[in-house]
This record gives sequence, structure tokens and C-alpha cells, in this order.
Amino acid sequence: MDEAGYPHYVTPLATLAANGAVTDLRGRGGLWWHEQRPQAHTKEQVGLDKLENWGWSHSYTDTTGGATKYASGKAVADAYNALNSSKLDKTGKAADSAKFNGQLPSFYLDWGNFTGVPVTATRWPSFAEVTGKPATYPPDSHAHSWSSITGKPSTFTPSNHSHPWSEVTDKPAQATRWPNWNEVTGKPAGIDEPGLVAAFAMATPPDGWLKANGAAISRTTYSALFAAIGTTFGAGNGSTTFNIPDLRGEFVRGWDDSRGVDAGRALGSWQEDEFKEHGTHGTNSTKKQASDNNTQAYVRSDGDMAGLRGGDETRPRNVAFLYCIKY
Repeated sequence: MDEAGYPHYVTPLATLAANGAVTDLRGRGGLWWHEQRPQAHTKEQVGLDKLENWGWSHSYTDTTGGATKYASGKAVADAYNALNSSKLDKTGKAADSAKFNGQLPSFYLDWGNFTGVPVTATRWPSFAEVTGKPATYPPDSHAHSWSSITGKPSTFTPSNHSHPWSEVTDKPAQATRWPNWNEVTGKPAGIDEPGLVAAFAMATPPDGWLKANGAAISRTTYSALFAAIGTTFGAGNGSTTFNIPDLRGEFVRGWDDSRGVDAGRALGSWQEDEFKEHGTHGTNSTKKQASDNNTQAYVRSDGDMAGLRGGDETRPRNVAFLYCIKY
């Protein structure tokens, strides 16, 4: 406003840098557009009503009176700063001045001029954009669903391995073989006691049994059997072994155990064969003494020996089985 009360409006047109670069500062549509457009700011809103007249000033021509008028430099600067602090967006509304620089028609600042930009990005960077990544990547413990695995073979040859019975599925309700005696649980006491002797109709002992062949065996390996029979059938080497009974070709007789039928016998003792004492009967025979070894024999009256019959031993009818002992 000059001395005569005329309002005057100014706006910068350009800046000149020290290196000679010129920056166009002309706004959209000029000063008239800012005054006449819808929802325009009044000069009071932008501080143009406070222009002061300094001794040095900018000149302009009053179109109403034709006289040369002056506006102080400070007034022009204040008016420009007030206008620049409340810039307008493309719709004519006041906008945040931090988003515009007043120089380009779009009024938007370059990204480098923004402050307070967010730390987090709006997208994940590509792998090539990541810096400082390690050369190798030891994976954390994790699992993948079978369907997510690619390139898997159509068939799989398993390596040798085993599974406990509890992990086996679809196992039959009944076994396909008889268990061996050692696998049987809940069997009655005494039926598998070490030292038990039994006859088997086969040439090989079953599991848990040894041939009753008089062998010397380890006192440690067969500790339960050693605890049962000790050195009754032989002390082995006297320190680390012991003997089991030898029943090959033998008839087993019940131990007398003080009954008196077979008195004087010790458990496990062996006995030679013999005939019970009896008389000999012949026909038309005369008892004569032989002259060679002072033994007696009956001969017939005609001088010939009576007929003999028999073999190398005395035995009943029998069947051969394999005697074994439980260890």
C-alpha cells in the first residue's frame, strides 16, 4: 500500500545464481490468477496489507494514475515469504508447504529434498539389492511339507535300518512262526530251570540247551548252570570251566537218595553193568575143572562146551534220543 492508499502486489520472476544459472520462479497464471481464482487468498491472509515504504524500494507503475510508485525491498520479501509459506495445490486449496517448492508447475519436491522419510521400505528389496549378505547361508532348523519338496525321486531305495516293534504299523495279529523258548514270557516257574535234563528227538539242541556230552564249559558264560550243578560232573580246568554230565549211550537211573535200592550212590555217579547172581543149569553135563586158568566151566558129558548166546552188553529194548541240559 503506497502513501495514497493504493494496494500493490509483487512476485519474484526468477533467481540468478553466482554461476549464471537462471531459475524460473513464475507461478501458475501469474499474480492475477492468484487473486482472481476461486477460493483465492486475500492480501490480508498473505501479509500484503503490511507493506512498508523504505528509503530504497522497487519501482512500479500505477495503472490507475500513471504515476511511478515504490515498494520497499523488505515489504516485497515479507510478502513473498508469506505467500510461499501457504502454497496452493492444483485444486486451489492450501497445501502443506513441505510438499512443494514453488518452482515447478507440479509443486512437488524431489525425493532427495524430503526430510523425515520413513525408515522402512514399502516393498522387499530384490536379492541383488541386498548388501552385506553372507556368501553361504546355514539354514535354521525347520521342516518342509512333503508336497513342497521339488525334484524328489519317484521311488526310494532305503538304506539298511531297523524299527522297534512299537513303530511297526499294520502288523499281523498273529505271529507267522512259533517263538523260541527264550522269547516266551509268562512260562511257569521250574520248567526252564538251569540244570534240567531232557531227551529230544533231534540231533541239535534247541535254544537255551546244551548237549549232555560231558564238555567243559565257561563258568562265566553259563553262570546260571554253574550255580545249579557246580562241579558235580567235573571241575573242568579247576578255575574258569566246569563239566556238564555225559549221557551219551547211557541209561539214566533215579538217584537212590538213601532209599536203599541202589545204596551208596552219589548224585551223578556212574555205575558199571552187571548180572544179578544166579545158578546155571545144564542137561547131561558134568562139572569139570579146566586145566588152563583154574576157572570152572560146565561141559557136556560128551566133552563139548554147552552152547553160548548173548552180546557185548546187557540191555533192555530201547530208543536213542539226544539228552540235553538246560543252561
